[in-house]
Amino acid sequence: MRVLILGAGAIGASCAFHLARRGVGVTLVERAAPACAASGKAGGFLALDWCDGLPRGPLARRGFALHAALAGEVEDGPGRRPVDTLLVAPARGGERAPGLGRGFRVLERIGTPETTALVDPARLTRALVEGAVAAGARLRIGTAVALEPAPRGWRVLLEDAAIEAEAVVLALGPWTGRVRVPGSLPPVGALLGHSLRFELAAPPPPTVFFARLDPARHGLHELEIYPRGDGSVVVAGLSRPAAPPPDPTAVGPDRGAAERLLEAARAVLPALAAARRVEPRACLRPLSADGTPLIGPLPGRPGLWLATGHGPWGILEAPATGELLADLLTGASPRIDARAFDPARPSAAG
Repeated sequence: MRVLILGAGAIGASCAFHLARRGVGVTLVERAAPACAASGKAGGFLALDWCDGLPRGPLARRGFALHAALAGEVEDGPGRRPVDTLLVAPARGGERAPGLGRGFRVLERIGTPETTALVDPARLTRALVEGAVAAGARLRIGTAVALEPAPRGWRVLLEDAAIEAEAVVLALGPWTGRVRVPGSLPPVGALLGHSLRFELAAPPPPTVFFARLDPARHGLHELEIYPRGDGSVVVAGLSRPAAPPPDPTAVGPDRGAAERLLEAARAVLPALAAARRVEPRACLRPLSADGTPLIGPLPGRPGLWLATGHGPWGILEAPATGELLADLLTGASPRIDARAFDPARPSAAG
């Protein structure tokens, strides 16, 4: 079997990784470079049980376990770092964690090193692509324009060529609907998220902060602070719905967003003022109509598959998504129940 995967973010890279390691012939097609969009700029937060009770709960738990396994088996791995996770806010009483800004107190410990962790999403995506290539997959740079039926599957029309395969996986995130396909696709929206990447002289302690803020004082309602093991800190916040531009590399922050994030981040964690470099960033995360990922075959079009719509949990769920899609596509018994993620479910139609 030959499979084309459109999109080399974390989801597409994981699909390629799992399929190639099962001996499937895979070509991974990406417009610019692996991790050129959200997978290169996301926070990389992992949580074992935060999605329990939701349809995606088993996918999230499986993803958390596979991240731990990947950290030990993938060369130049994703930089997984177990962390404590604290909910903090301006408050008069309560515990004050080391490094917190004046007036901030710990409201609750919401994660432990056993239940929460961080990865570097760009490193994760590149490691998955490299692992897929080492197992026989090919990476091709090009822009997919349209799909059309072929005698033995599908023909993918690129801007400068055409490729045929028995199966095609659409893993293009918010750009999934930009490729012309026969029939309709479930809608995939986009959420624009802003972040800052701080480079510090030494790695900060392994503690993630979810901060509730006073908008009158801090300019926004909440902030997330992710300290990675390489000495960088990613601060994320200020999300809104957005329309994706034609070129994924053209996504940029709103005017004034970086300044607002910077002021609030330094209020929560004053040590960030000593950063050697601060990089403003923005990314678009794909959202399905009902908030649950779309993973599986499209009805009435044999050989056409979706893997998208993960929202803010795409990095967490990427390894399990690739595994699940590989199970379904090769006819293996899935490790988790795939029915909740069926693209044909009524709630996915919006």
